[in-house]
Amino acid sequence: PSYLQHYLKDECLVRNGSYQKSLIILIKGVIKGEITCKNGNSLRIVEQKSTTALSTALLLGVDIVYPMDVIAMTDVMVLKIEKREVLKMMQINQTFLKNYLNQVAEGASYLYQRISCFSQRSLKERFIVYLLSQAREQNSDKLILKKSQTELAQFFGVSRPSLSREIRSLHNLGLISAIGKEINLLKIDD
Repeated sequence: PSYLQHYLKDECLVRNGSYQKSLIILIKGVIKGEITCKNGNSLRIVEQKSTTALSTALLLGVDIVYPMDVIAMTDVMVLKIEKREVLKMMQINQTFLKNYLNQVAEGASYLYQRISCFSQRSLKERFIVYLLSQAREQNSDKLILKKSQTELAQFFGVSRPSLSREIRSLHNLGLISAIGKEINLLKIDD
């Protein structure tokens, strides 16, 4: 009913369109969830590090398929627990059920933030929304970006030069001060 499975860097754990038959818990490593757009660009939907359960909400549905490819960014190890075992654990262990539902809620919150970010019209607006969310998370107008510009470009589904131009534009407009991964919000308000 449950077993450990290893994947090598760049190996696909789950294919877009496949059914989720077991709970997948990332024990070691880093994975990414990506959708390939019609133009061939990859849009990174999520990046997760170890001790995280993947797509918990999908497991509870009936005949719901994975909406993205899940790819190992490093060598990874996962624990897979069959759906029927997960349902049994939910029935007999209230703490497990609460933790599982909390993971579902956190995933929904993250996706809401992503949708909110992409509902903005321009890359500049999306990046500003991202900066504001980071300011709330870090409780400061002086931010340390957790992602590189390449990772952020993938997050926004654009090229790195496009993102660099927007950051430089915001800097030149005096809205932010940007040096490497450090960004100070100067004239950007909620």
